[in-house]
Amino acid sequence: FFFVRYNYVMHNPVVKEIIKAAASAPSVANSQPWFFSSTNSTIYVHLDKKRADSFGNAGNTVSYINFGAVIENIIIAAHNFGFDTKLLFFPEDKTDSIIVQIDLVKVTHVDSSLFEFIFKRHTNRRPFKREPIPALISKSLIDIADSFKGSHLYWINDQPTINRLALLIKQTDTIMY
Repeated sequence: FFFVRYNYVMHNPVVKEIIKAAASAPSVANSQPWFFSSTNSTIYVHLDKKRADSFGNAGNTVSYINFGAVIENIIIAAHNFGFDTKLLFFPEDKTDSIIVQIDLVKVTHVDSSLFEFIFKRHTNRRPFKREPIPALISKSLIDIADSFKGSHLYWINDQPTINRLALLIKQTDTIMY
């Protein structure tokens, strides 16, 4: 299910499929503070202010984090259908609810290997097992993170550091909200 405002009818079936993938993105508290519109090969992702209105969403910070997942799903789905994407954030000549304008550009080849996993994602609200991540998986994840310029993945394994980090996050949340 995805939400498109004002009984909007999408005529482009590829755009419709890309938006289905976008709507499958995770959101904090499953708030899904977005809606979509499109024209030909352009997708507009809007902030649904009513759904975004919550105690913990000061300045729409949480909503903007959610939009990162939406945009990632759009890029992955666009690649699956043979398109690259051109993003324009907060376009000035459009309505103030538009967070991003995404133009689809036909290309000959892009990697779409992640597309099948968009619809396999699910929420696990059960307690996590307190087991260490196997060394081979840990190394693989670090290598993947390192393959992106300017990024690195750090593991925090010792309980005192985890406790200090949890306290810092709690204090930051208290200040923000």
